[in-house]
Amino acid sequence: MNKIESEVLNITRFVMSVGIVFLHGYTSVQMYTYLRELTIYQYTTGIVATKLCEACVPTFFIISGYLFFIGYQQTWASYKYKMKKRFFSLLLPYFFWNGLILAAFYIVECIPIARDLFNDTRKLLHDCTTSEFLNAFWMYPGSGGPILTQLWFVRNLIVLVFFSPIIYSFVRYAKIVGIIILGLWWTWAEGIPNLESSIFYFCLGSWFSINGKSLIVEIRKLAVPLFILFPLILIADVLLNGIAIGRYVHRIETLTCVLFVLALVSMLLEKGKIRDIVFLSSSSFFLYVAHDPMIRFMRKFFLRYADHSSEFEMIALYFITVIADIAIVYAIFWCLQKYAPNILKWTTGR
Repeated sequence: MNKIESEVLNITRFVMSVGIVFLHGYTSVQMYTYLRELTIYQYTTGIVATKLCEACVPTFFIISGYLFFIGYQQTWASYKYKMKKRFFSLLLPYFFWNGLILAAFYIVECIPIARDLFNDTRKLLHDCTTSEFLNAFWMYPGSGGPILTQLWFVRNLIVLVFFSPIIYSFVRYAKIVGIIILGLWWTWAEGIPNLESSIFYFCLGSWFSINGKSLIVEIRKLAVPLFILFPLILIADVLLNGIAIGRYVHRIETLTCVLFVLALVSMLLEKGKIRDIVFLSSSSFFLYVAHDPMIRFMRKFFLRYADHSSEFEMIALYFITVIADIAIVYAIFWCLQKYAPNILKWTTGR
């Protein structure tokens, strides 16, 4: 990669990490029925969280697939080298953060007043069997992911890179037709298609590097139509929400949003409107893994004392807690970078 492409990917990862916080700030309190009765709140926060920020993890998969297969060859030496790198960048952080949260949640459950602020409606760790407790590293009962929920992305990515020789062969020989088939599989999937999304977007990203194409250069060629189409598809997604065809429109909107953000960041960087700030971009993974327990706690804690009938207060509280969560995480990151850089290095895969 050249310097410009590297900077585009760095900035995009930062933007999408921030987007994940906005997504979880919304989903972490959706079990409260009184919030569903606030039309303006649901409309405003729902567009931000579900129409825009659901594209964040698919973007991570595209970038991961693209970067993994840069310089990759279908040899044992190349595979072993890539797996060694991902052992430090994915596997070690995955087990560290899940282990940390597992221990923290177990301790918090001993404090009745704080128990519900972290645990949602999931089974308490104190009620888990030994096998369920250990399985929390992979599939926590009732959650669909590990104990640190957002790390389902890293879990799926670990599996994908393990089977990278198969993915390489599929992408190389099935060509763009294979990618289209995977895209249709994801589009028509029922429920929350985490598996289908993981495979499709990882393979889509890998298609560029396997075929010797620059992800950013190729997407920049589509910038003009993307800038026209994305707002139209976004509007259609909002208007068709809740009806049968709306699900398929939403999937198209998600894909378009991913490409739109990459094209937009590339254009803004090229025109000098933005730049890669190393402190922000280097902390993207830390923000991704560290934000979730705190945003859940803050959202539920402040909602206890808020006016549940006030649309304005609910919307303001949503944005305030998300911004506060991001600020606190970056403050912690700065302290670790300054006083414990080795700990930060090992726990973020760097």
